[in-house]
Amino acid sequence: MRGEDRLSDLPEHILHHIFSSFTTKDLITTTCLLSKKWQHFWVSLPYLDLHIENYNFVDSVSDSNIDDVGSRCSPKFVDKSLYGHGRGGSDLERFRLRWFECNEGPRLKSWIVKAMNRKVKEVEIVLGLDGSMFTIPAKVFAKGSSVRAIKLEACFRILRFLIPHPMLSAPNLRTLELVRMKLPKGDSKKEVAMICPVLETLILKDCYYTHLKVLGLSLRKLKKLEIENTGNNRSSCGRDKMAIPSNCLGVCKLELHTPNLTTFIYKGELFEYFSFGDLVALIDVDVSLSIFFISCPKFSGQLSVFNKWEDSRYKFLKGLNGARNLALGTVQVCSSKVPNTLHDVLTSYTNLRKLELRLSPIEDISLSWLASLLYCCSSLETLVLHDVKLCQRKEEFVLPLCPLNHLKYVALTGLEGHDNELEFLRFLFNRAVNLDLMVINGGGLKDSKFGKADLLNFHEKLMVLSQEFPNVKISFQIRKSNVVRFDSASILN
Repeated sequence: MRGEDRLSDLPEHILHHIFSSFTTKDLITTTCLLSKKWQHFWVSLPYLDLHIENYNFVDSVSDSNIDDVGSRCSPKFVDKSLYGHGRGGSDLERFRLRWFECNEGPRLKSWIVKAMNRKVKEVEIVLGLDGSMFTIPAKVFAKGSSVRAIKLEACFRILRFLIPHPMLSAPNLRTLELVRMKLPKGDSKKEVAMICPVLETLILKDCYYTHLKVLGLSLRKLKKLEIENTGNNRSSCGRDKMAIPSNCLGVCKLELHTPNLTTFIYKGELFEYFSFGDLVALIDVDVSLSIFFISCPKFSGQLSVFNKWEDSRYKFLKGLNGARNLALGTVQVCSSKVPNTLHDVLTSYTNLRKLELRLSPIEDISLSWLASLLYCCSSLETLVLHDVKLCQRKEEFVLPLCPLNHLKYVALTGLEGHDNELEFLRFLFNRAVNLDLMVINGGGLKDSKFGKADLLNFHEKLMVLSQEFPNVKISFQIRKSNVVRFDSASILN
């Protein structure tokens, strides 16, 4: 019925869910437009999302990911949100604060303490400090703290945002994310042990470890661990160049004692030393390292430089060989006959069910290399290969008798449309007798010499090949710059 206010009839918890993604200032603006009786609705919402406007910085912000200036607020507005309009007696589910050039440390601390007094459960603080030091109140990590999840991000000037030592043993914390933060000081031996008894998710991105010799994670309840040491994380304040030391790892050793860890994500440079303990529950591993498995005579003059790196990565991946699902990024390989370290690594993954490779070849991958790689993974059920770039020259070899009896799903991207790729597909069809579905995305490689006509011709050959294997459903797409130009989905029904 026209003019009927049906929104007001919804239960309060539904309304809270609907508006939970709004910043506080946007919420006030929106609800005031609805009706006068909605003017103070925001007071009842258990979420505060506050982005403090910096008048010296707003004009320089052009990143599309940055919130509109209109959704930002002043420090006085934060005071009003936390203390005014009866807010003092209501509990908070989430307190999110972004202040890109904070110059009022005591005021910021009072806001955090006030949120703690309101029994806040989730805290997210993104700070850029304007020439001052700031330490998160230890109360956030104390025994009586209501906080269950916290994210702390240093916008820039990483060494000015400090974490108190009690964080290492916070008794109630279940989720912790640190971005560009310096971890607390260690003991006399420069060793730090994190022993939060109920922590389930830990994320460390571009943190600073050079003041430590050992980072020990003794977290028996931990289920997900994500570590990123790339230096590529764009700050939330939109600045490209952060004042972050170039080497944030130093000689720190990473020690894991996480028997219930199921998901491990690692990107960037490795720690100098590491040990994993017994990862008996590990299921998903996603690793992206900067240099991978170089073993080609073409680079023999440089191999001495890479030997230490390659050996370190070999040991790193071997320590995760209990995983069922493995994703590897920036995998660099060669067509050389020199045995490749990646084959040795995968041989140790006896429980592997899903393999995903994001390929970045130094030169075209040989068909024999790829076929022998699959020989190491006879229990695979899912295979995903990104940016496949097989060499075009004919190879004189016999493909290994690789039984892929468990393989049911294959996805390939970046195919160019030449005969060796068709030969690889034939190899998969012959070996994977229980294959149900194959998804092929052709094109998309920037330096490809093949055009749409080549891929369409490849599609015709694929249709002929598919007639020999009527039990497999095939989806074939042609992509150029990530846009689908041609789609022949479900060639076989």
